Amino acid sequence: MKKLLASLLAVTCLSHFAPSFPVRAEAAPLKLRLASVTTATDQLGMGLQKFKELVEQKSGGSIKVQIFFNAALGGERVALEACQKGTIDIAIASQSNMSLFCSDFLVFDLPHYILPTDANRAKLYTALDSGELGTYLRNKLNSVGLQPLFYPETGCRQHLLRNKRVTKVEELKGLKMRITDSIVERELCEALGIYPVAMSFGEVLTAMRQGAIDAMGLPLASFATMNQDAEIAKYALITDYNYYMSPVVMNLRKFNKLTPEQQKIILEASQEAVAYEREEFNRQENAARDFLTKEGMEIITLSPEEMA
Repeated sequence: MKKLLASLLAVTCLSHFAPSFPVRAEAAPLKLRLASVTTATDQLGMGLQKFKELVEQKSGGSIKVQIFFNAALGGERVALEACQKGTIDIAIASQSNMSLFCSDFLVFDLPHYILPTDANRAKLYTALDSGELGTYLRNKLNSVGLQPLFYPETGCRQHLLRNKRVTKVEELKGLKMRITDSIVERELCEALGIYPVAMSFGEVLTAMRQGAIDAMGLPLASFATMNQDAEIAKYALITDYNYYMSPVVMNLRKFNKLTPEQQKIILEASQEAVAYEREEFNRQENAARDFLTKEGMEIITLSPEEMA
């Protein structure tokens, strides 16, 4: 009996004086919200999904990326403003809308600033990804609170026409065409006698369907993945008038608050995702003509002399 009482006393004393150690709760994953006006199935959307997959894989799930497609968080300008303020972490936008925040991007709105051969595209990729051009643009974007992550390819804009068959550039005169807020786009339209109508990308298909505009500028691959048909655009005039990209940017304060390891994960995932996206663009662009022709669109190509 004495032994039992002694044992009970010892246990009580140990439990009373034993130090208590707090149980560490598992850290919640870092969540990043990404805004896009694109669909999930075009080359840009697939590039963003690859970025999400790589970030979550490389971080072991400690970083999660939530993508909002189809302008769920607003048009590109709204998304960029929110990204700049930090209410959205990451945004993707055309170079035209990016120029509203960093005017240097206006140079990429110039018509035919690059002949889009494979060799020229490769040189542009290198300059953007690891060259002086990329460094210059990073510094400019940093000065307005944005951190560039990668530069996906969007392809050449073509003139997509609602119901007027056009075989030469001069015949575009008098049409109402959707543009972004880019001053270069506006002046190009005015030089061709086109009436420019600035509107958010999320409004374009409805405007085309209802006849509020007669034309829009978009790569064939981007239009094809919207699953639209000749009801929206019966004709496409292949002018390659602008080779453009859609930069992906992150709120700079958010990026700077990441640990060096987290920053490394984001940047490595960005470079792998953009390589994947550019390959996907080539695949979709090659398939787009056949798909759109079957859907009832007539694709009209200018002669080399007319393109010159």
